[in-house]
Amino acid sequence: SGEPLNSRVVITFSIHNNTADPEYLWMETHSDVEVTAGLFSILLGSVNALPDSIFNGENLYLGIRVEDGDELSPRTLLASTARAAVSQRVNGDIKTYPGTLQLYPPDPCESDPCPPAFEVTTDGIETTMALQTPEGASAIDVGVNYVAHMAMTNDLGGGDSVSILMSADPTSADISLMKRDAIAGDKWANTHVNGLEGAYMDLGIATMDAGTHTARMSTNIGQAHMVVASAFAGGAGEPDSSSVRTSVLADQTELVLFRGSLIEPESIVLRINEAGAQVGIGTTDPVEALTVMGNGWFSGDVYTYTYTKGKRNIVPIDEALEKVSRLNGYYYDLRTDEYPELRFSEDRQIGFLAEEVIKVVPEAVGENELGLTGVSYSKITALLVEAVKELKAENEQLRTRIEALERE
Repeated sequence: SGEPLNSRVVITFSIHNNTADPEYLWMETHSDVEVTAGLFSILLGSVNALPDSIFNGENLYLGIRVEDGDELSPRTLLASTARAAVSQRVNGDIKTYPGTLQLYPPDPCESDPCPPAFEVTTDGIETTMALQTPEGASAIDVGVNYVAHMAMTNDLGGGDSVSILMSADPTSADISLMKRDAIAGDKWANTHVNGLEGAYMDLGIATMDAGTHTARMSTNIGQAHMVVASAFAGGAGEPDSSSVRTSVLADQTELVLFRGSLIEPESIVLRINEAGAQVGIGTTDPVEALTVMGNGWFSGDVYTYTYTKGKRNIVPIDEALEKVSRLNGYYYDLRTDEYPELRFSEDRQIGFLAEEVIKVVPEAVGENELGLTGVSYSKITALLVEAVKELKAENEQLRTRIEALERE
């Protein structure tokens, strides 16, 4: 009748790709729409979600039908509405330029002109975001020479929080994620790139009792490392710790398993370098193909290569008996308290003194790269064999003389 309604009505909305075709792309019905002086407000898609597929850049038209009446004519062309055509400064804190958005800190600012605390720039191809730009930086400088930091923290209350920190400067960059738990301690992950020292990525857990768990992957020029480590409170002394470390260097590759205190570590090292393959047990620095700090047990034999075709300049041992007579055997205890890194046995020992042996059989004494001197007891065996043979020969001569004397 031409009079605005003041009532509640049923309204059906539909979207079409033309002005007349009854076929629709989307439809929904609102069964209780409040109308005041003919005006109403409806959120389209609140009953039947609007599919993204219909917004393809083509013109769309809105159809409206009230109650059981005919669709209102003409259909309404859907179009965007500009809220603000130009916004160069809002409340003194925001500036915009073509391709640039700047957020300024509250007044007063320490310098004039005041640099932006946050800036986003785009040239249509690349977009750059900078926070805490240095004084004097312009939109052109951003992304080339700046220090940027972005931190987000959600405080969960009760000592619990979640944080994300991103920072960058001309020499390094960091991304860190942390969850702080009042009971279980801190859990964190970090990715770091340093233009001077290389790059690494950390994943870790730090607990309230001072124990930590860390996984790190790092790389540098000519080297790469992967470390899995744990450290636990060790009371008043040094903390106990354990780790697995794999390293690939320009001239060396190694795998290290480590467990124990920093003073007396338990460790196994597998290493390959220009000197060959090396295994260390109880030491992190093997100096021979096999370096063992501590006792060794074997359920089978240990063989040393002695085949003739592998040797030259073969000469019999002379004066073996005289040399053996110059050797002295001793009982002794090892200085375990003075040299804990050597992992000496606490048991009573029996053996030679290297300082004496080297004067008699220098071939049986050796010194490694650490300056440690040792005696090869297996080499002494050859000397003992020849000494026994000399004794046997003397005994046979004496027996012959005794027999001759008895016949007289």
